[in-house]
Amino acid sequence: MTYEPGYLREKSKELTTTVGRGIRLIGLSVGTYLLVSEYQRIRSLGLDVMDYAYLGLLFFTGCLVLLWIWAVQRELEFLFTWLDAGAYVPPSSMGETVIILGFAGFLTALLFASRNPFAYGIIFTVYSAASIPGAIYVNRQLREAIDASRNRALEDMQDGQLAPKARVYLEAIAVLEAYFLKRPIVLRLYVILAASLAALGLAIWWQASKARSVGFLAYLAFILIILISELVIGWWRIVRDNKLRSVDMRLLEIQRETSSNCQSR
Repeated sequence: MTYEPGYLREKSKELTTTVGRGIRLIGLSVGTYLLVSEYQRIRSLGLDVMDYAYLGLLFFTGCLVLLWIWAVQRELEFLFTWLDAGAYVPPSSMGETVIILGFAGFLTALLFASRNPFAYGIIFTVYSAASIPGAIYVNRQLREAIDASRNRALEDMQDGQLAPKARVYLEAIAVLEAYFLKRPIVLRLYVILAASLAALGLAIWWQASKARSVGFLAYLAFILIILISELVIGWWRIVRDNKLRSVDMRLLEIQRETSSNCQSR
């Protein structure tokens, strides 16, 4: 048996197609929203502190959307590149389609709701709550794929010729496991949910009182939640990418040595 990543890419075509649909939905909605938003802003002019806070939240929400698109595509590519899960069949049912398009819909709704702290707070809190069972479900699928891939690589370790490459793949599997399953990603989502509930409380206060200072604080709270949470997971991604880059270089060296040996024979 030879460990050959690429199996998951073939078996996950439906999943990647769904991700593409979600990305197109977000792109179309973002473009439409920004056109309408800029038109309204130019007409109104006279920006005050709430308008600046709104534009700040719109900017960070846009960053959140772009990071979601980038992260989904990049992390799927990592899994396709390094895992060979054998008999494991990735999910491709209507349920997974609904989950992906649902998250895309939530992110799109946040852009449209960013002008109103109360509406934004409700959608952001529901999105934060829905992310937790979604992450738990994804982790369960990843555990199956990672365990199956490790077992296949360990089988190759018994073969003297395949062992060097298998050892490198085991290192890559360990890096992916450390990022996806050992980092407190679900705990991070619980913290985000708790913070979003607090920010929603400010938004409810603003809705009841219409006090501009309270509305500004609500905007600021959501901006800080997005900023801090993305900085945390961004650092985790940097650590993961640096380790995978090192593993990838070792794999290339092994492939070059194998190719040179074959040519010399």
